[in-house]
Amino acid sequence: ECVLNQCIDLKRREKRHRMVSMAPPGGWDAESGKGGGAPEPAAPVADGPLPMAQEAERAKLVHAAITGLSPKLAQVVALRYPQGLSYEEIGEILEVPPGTVKSRLNRYVDGELSAEERAAVERHVGSCAACREALERLRSAGAALLQLAEPPQVPAGFADRVVFLRGMSTELELPERVDVVVTDQINEFCFGAGLLEFLSDAGRRFLRPGGVMVPARVDLLVAPVESASAWEMVDFWRRPIESLDFSDISGLAANTMFTHQFATSELLADPMVGASVETGQSPEHEVAVDAVATVSRDGALHGLGGFFAAHLSPGVVMSNDPNAPHPIRRNGAFFPLEWPIDVRRGDEVAVRLRVTPAESLYTWWLTVRRSLHGVDGRSGQALDEVASVHGSTFVGQLISSEDLDKSRPGHHPKLTPRAMARLTVLELCRGGAAVAEIEAEVADRHPQLFESPAAVARFVSEIVDRSCR
Repeated sequence: ECVLNQCIDLKRREKRHRMVSMAPPGGWDAESGKGGGAPEPAAPVADGPLPMAQEAERAKLVHAAITGLSPKLAQVVALRYPQGLSYEEIGEILEVPPGTVKSRLNRYVDGELSAEERAAVERHVGSCAACREALERLRSAGAALLQLAEPPQVPAGFADRVVFLRGMSTELELPERVDVVVTDQINEFCFGAGLLEFLSDAGRRFLRPGGVMVPARVDLLVAPVESASAWEMVDFWRRPIESLDFSDISGLAANTMFTHQFATSELLADPMVGASVETGQSPEHEVAVDAVATVSRDGALHGLGGFFAAHLSPGVVMSNDPNAPHPIRRNGAFFPLEWPIDVRRGDEVAVRLRVTPAESLYTWWLTVRRSLHGVDGRSGQALDEVASVHGSTFVGQLISSEDLDKSRPGHHPKLTPRAMARLTVLELCRGGAAVAEIEAEVADRHPQLFESPAAVARFVSEIVDRSCR
């Protein structure tokens, strides 16, 4: 590929085409034409973090566009679209006749066949699944690569105003306070990716008075669900595996929060807002989610579905609720029951869910009520409780006696050998030692921990990267 790019560069330099690597990470393998082998040198890019980020993103998009094409076809597509070469020039570079390059399939995509030839190709493609799939891949690759032919223009004066800071936001310092803080640290039910942890810290340390956080508020929605595929994650453990009995694990699975891409057909009632969370609040505070849903159809209640609706600005909401006007394809949370409960249209399902974000602890109660006299519960008649279930991710944790012992207030912790090596690194960093000196000292003090100088270097690099400036 490197030689190929050099040929293109020599032939097209006067037109100042930007070179874009078509190789997957690790480069092309010379024999198979597939990914692998040593990484190729990166094409030169403009100075500065923004152009470098744009170039890296373009390279990923180009590689994604031609993934799935054969190596030979990928070469042709790569030269034809982003480089804009003619079939003759491509043939000269690849040392094949232009007619070979300009196959009927390529000419069909480019719209250069006669009506008779086009009809013949369409008849064949209509009856040949393999050619139809290849044609769609080629069309997609061409369309994507045409869009990448020219890099986006950065507005004058903008690139110099962008500053990239690498690290966890909770460990960074900003030279000045800002007007807006933006993040997408939202997982299936808002909390697991650290949304409150990061935004509460950023709001306190980074945001100017009157500044805005995006999202500013997240609604938590819950709904009773019937999903055999989600509940399979619990029921799976009840079946013998190679004559081994793992049924005891089903109780742990029934107290685990899973993720699942719910379809609207799996909802037994419309998702309801059970709580609203201000994103600047502390993750230490317990969040209470309460809702009462009316079952819309007969079915089997497998558990509780959890979703979020993040308010980005007035009137702009991002949500994974299947019933949202434009839901994003992000899994919802699934809080399972140990056993399904048969429910009927008109039943009420009362939901209590308590979340401690800082501990990733979820506890849920579901109570099913119905009129035992055949009266629709929505008519205001008294309802009788027919089932009540409870689950907690605390019960689902695998906690050993050793772990519990470490949490006792009277426990006297002792550093492990690897922790002692970490302490050595940090002490030497505080003393102003260079990285090479730290690596040598760690290898000398803790030889039993590392099998090679490379292992020492990786260990030191990880600590320096996470703990030092």
